[in-house]
Amino acid sequence: MTDNDPRALIRKDLTKFLPNQRAVRAFEKLFELVPSALNEALEQSGDSSISSKVAAISQLLEEAEKQLHGGLNSSRFAALLQRIEYLENDSRIDPRTTDLLNRIEEIENDNRFASHIAALRQELDGMNTDFSLEVAKGNIAGHTSINKFGAAPSGLQTTATDVWVYANAATTQSIWLAPTAANTHTISSDSASDVSGGTGTTSVTVYYLPDWDTAETSVTVTGDINAGVSMEVDCVMINRMVALPQSTTTAPGPNKGTIIATAAAPSATTITAVILPGDGQTEQAIFGFPSTQTAYMTRWAVGIDKNIGGVATADFQIRFNPNPDVQTVAFQRKQDVSVQSTGTNSIEKVYSGRPKFDGPGIIKVQGIASANDLDAHADFDLILVEDGY
Repeated sequence: MTDNDPRALIRKDLTKFLPNQRAVRAFEKLFELVPSALNEALEQSGDSSISSKVAAISQLLEEAEKQLHGGLNSSRFAALLQRIEYLENDSRIDPRTTDLLNRIEEIENDNRFASHIAALRQELDGMNTDFSLEVAKGNIAGHTSINKFGAAPSGLQTTATDVWVYANAATTQSIWLAPTAANTHTISSDSASDVSGGTGTTSVTVYYLPDWDTAETSVTVTGDINAGVSMEVDCVMINRMVALPQSTTTAPGPNKGTIIATAAAPSATTITAVILPGDGQTEQAIFGFPSTQTAYMTRWAVGIDKNIGGVATADFQIRFNPNPDVQTVAFQRKQDVSVQSTGTNSIEKVYSGRPKFDGPGIIKVQGIASANDLDAHADFDLILVEDGY
């Protein structure tokens, strides 16, 4: 078949210039708009109503060309348009086609024309969809978008330091710890303003894992946060806490004091999540997920402060605990990046091939600095996939 041949293309021909099988199916649906009986009749008739339909099809083809231009062979596509023009411009009439034209009119009126256009548009829309955006919007079943961010305010040390806000210049707790077993937690603040009627908060929403086989859920604790309020549910991991303002809360943020989550026995006084004054939520580049999910990392980024009065470097790592249901302190080293205060003080890694982490697991960012008390921050993005998807 030559490029100027107006005859219909077969599937074998379509695969030569369409980018994939979805596009082939889309065009097959398109050409159901012009069934073989309709083609034959158009070659023998100048019926204006049918010509208007062909004109509509031609317009649809032009739209398809715009949407799929990146993967099409232009000469092949031109042949398709030429075939439409051939049908449009043929004005021959044969009385023997009267019955056939009546049948064609019935076909045109049975709504198949509109349904095929809708099917084609759906196919084309699918080809142009931003998958990550659709996941974030909740349009992809079994998939969840996660962003975790953390900071170590003047807290990165010359020894291993996790990127979370309790790693600070006072070296309060450089390494984050999970509860040694499922525990209740007490949520408390060191400010007398975090009480009912005060200028701080009285409610904190906690996002947590009940156990290592159950997906993340949440609970909101309300009361005198300064005195401490119990979660009243057991958890093996707190991923995030968010402080909620009350009607009397003032700027800059919902919480006036440092809010901490402290595990009960048998973890004793283990602090697993912290909100700094005015921040309103935790900042910890740490995330846990259960055995029923798999995590795929799409990107991660780190940085240090340039204004440190000297030259400093920092090495950051992605660390992964592959069996937190067995132990909570050993993490595998998975990825590395380095930054320096006098050059590139921040860096981002974006993955096309997504690193895979099987649940249950804990992912965290850890750093080591060339000098103590370096200000550091980090974040990472994940797509969580439920089993069976």
